[in-house]
Amino acid sequence: MPLDPGALRPSPHEVNVAEPDAVAGALASLRRELGGGEGAVLVMPEGAARVLLLEPPRGVDIREYARFRMVQGLPYPPSEAVMDTLAVARGLYLCGAVRRSVARGYEEVAESSGLRAERLDAAPLVAVNGLRRRAGPGEAGIALLLGDSAVSFAAFDRGRLAVFRTRLRQPGPDEASWLRDELTRTAAILGGAPLSRVAVVGSGAAVTARSLRALGLDADPVVGGLGGEDRTEAAELDWLGAALA
Repeated sequence: MPLDPGALRPSPHEVNVAEPDAVAGALASLRRELGGGEGAVLVMPEGAARVLLLEPPRGVDIREYARFRMVQGLPYPPSEAVMDTLAVARGLYLCGAVRRSVARGYEEVAESSGLRAERLDAAPLVAVNGLRRRAGPGEAGIALLLGDSAVSFAAFDRGRLAVFRTRLRQPGPDEASWLRDELTRTAAILGGAPLSRVAVVGSGAAVTARSLRALGLDADPVVGGLGGEDRTEAAELDWLGAALA
């Protein structure tokens, strides 16, 4: 459902839902279009959570280790951090920390539209989980995860998530060049191999992939079986289905 610019302002520590009435109205319209229903999984967008790829010492609980590592440098009290973890390989986890008040803001606006939040997830963890369930991610090399305010770079080595980075977006005419440079840096961290194929997911994936191809990169939007680039932006998020099932 379309929202006016600024209605949601993803941030790891400040209020995200800037215009709750507009967001609740969009959600209510969505419920009507779907014929009703209450239960929902809320997926917070890129930029709402701090996400790190962690490998805890042998015998150490991942949630305890994630809290120890991730609360360092958070711009809010550690007691306000809600943790989530995703096992991506043997002994390797993608971990997210979201401020409790930020999460509550999404839950409240959903409740005001008549939805009941059964689960709350961070978009980067959902995206990586969805990509791991596809045949192509191991071949893609790097997945570019697009959000309105932030973008993440997930590098796969033979299908195993090996590098994960998040940056604030740099909107403007030079953003494609900036993304190319960040993709190159991500590939260098992976071991200095030449930048291979790039899978682009998220809102605006088709447009961004075209811009990267114009710069000489082998980039393609992840649209699964939903068709070509003439589909709506929402269709570019079809990886959500497999990840949330």
